[in-house]
Amino acid sequence: MHTRQFLGIGAALALIIGVFAPLVSMPIVGSISFFNNGQGDGAIVLGIGVLSLIFALIRRYRLMALGGILSLLITTYAFFSVQSRVAAMKEELAGNMFAGLINVQMGWGWPLLFAGGALLMLAPLINRDAEPAPLPGDASGGQVA
Repeated sequence: MHTRQFLGIGAALALIIGVFAPLVSMPIVGSISFFNNGQGDGAIVLGIGVLSLIFALIRRYRLMALGGILSLLITTYAFFSVQSRVAAMKEELAGNMFAGLINVQMGWGWPLLFAGGALLMLAPLINRDAEPAPLPGDASGGQVA
């Protein structure tokens, strides 16, 4: 397996896992993931992750990079949207006795989503010369079974 392909598979899996990982955790509500029962941006990022996995397996690296760009745009928008909503809630409840309940913690899904998108973008840029050259008369493309 080539380095770019291996990196692309890992990045796509990071996106897929990141969609279901906790993004936000609040005391009463609990953990919230990006998927939200199949609605919203999480379903789109999940689709991008699955397509990117397929593109990595069939070695379509440019399409994989496009998936990385799209997922990073969606994830960045969602991240800043969550940050602004939390800030607005804290500002609205300032001085209220329930303000202590707004203890929002960011989950471990964000790093997976950002890393997955970034690595999908970087995988096609890895030096192609570092990949093994096919052996003469070898139809497998230089891969060892």
